[in-house]
Amino acid sequence: AATLIGLLSAGIVTTADLAEGHRPRFIRETVTELTGAWTLLLAILPVIPFMRSRPVQRPHVARRLLLHAGLSLAVGAAHTLLMWGTRSALFPLLGWGAYDYGDMRYRFPMEYQKQAAVYVLVYGLVRLVAYVRRGRETELRASELSRELTEARLAALTKQLQPHFLFNAL
Repeated sequence: AATLIGLLSAGIVTTADLAEGHRPRFIRETVTELTGAWTLLLAILPVIPFMRSRPVQRPHVARRLLLHAGLSLAVGAAHTLLMWGTRSALFPLLGWGAYDYGDMRYRFPMEYQKQAAVYVLVYGLVRLVAYVRRGRETELRASELSRELTEARLAALTKQLQPHFLFNAL
């Protein structure tokens, strides 16, 4: 999924270059966008267990919102630094010279706008999976209870029939 998002983003940047009359640099844009997508994956994967274990729900709504807001800021900062570091290492190796990420005072808030949206999306997916899983577990338990009830009824009928069969046989 991260690779697909990175490739789609590279395609968007490339077509934007074409639309603005600039010469597209598809390989460079692909490397840039893939490093962005992959490093976001690296930054957010360790947070998923936290998202599972601390849902925003009553009675902890305000506290959990603050926790998730703080965590999303940490993920955002980590992602921005990972992108900068990865590109700073790769660009010279690929012969493109030093990577210029611009003024970091603006880069962190600019990147965080996208990162916050991704954090909320991933949190929503994690909660959706938990909801579906809980529903399946409820269905499974109901099915097991129904089976146990059927077996209990069958056992009761068997016990009711046994004395009559014995009496009729005698």
